[in-house]
Amino acid sequence: MPRTALALLLLLTTGCWSIDTIDLDKVSEKTGLELTHDNAPRDAKPIASLSVYKTGFYLFGIAPVVSATLEDAVDRFVAKARKLKADGISDIEYEFVPPSPTRFLVFPVPDWSATVWLHGMAYERPGVETAADAVRAREAREREEARRRRAARPGS
Repeated sequence: MPRTALALLLLLTTGCWSIDTIDLDKVSEKTGLELTHDNAPRDAKPIASLSVYKTGFYLFGIAPVVSATLEDAVDRFVAKARKLKADGISDIEYEFVPPSPTRFLVFPVPDWSATVWLHGMAYERPGVETAADAVRAREAREREEARRRRAARPGS
């Protein structure tokens, strides 16, 4: 019995590290958005405050039933900024609480959830040619080319 209690105690007090990263340079390169934890450039005009909050559930704190990842939150964050035709997002803050098999709401009720919170300010830079403008122009050209190809198909 004492060995079982000791094993249970060790299991409940062991620590775990989790490091999740998002390469903002890669996201910026892909989308053309300027992404920074710092303030917006002086010539920027705020469009909207963006906030993403996602909660997931992991069976036994390990197996995702409904996942919540930092990558998914960043994708939604960037998609909303692009929909607003923003040139960038500044003042980015985030918090990620990963799932854990050893976290409890109130002992012995386990907390097998994960949460992601992401916040920032979408802005535009009127009169300044930005990478976001170039990406939007390229995507518009690609859509137009695809439309032309569809129209040129026999039987269309």
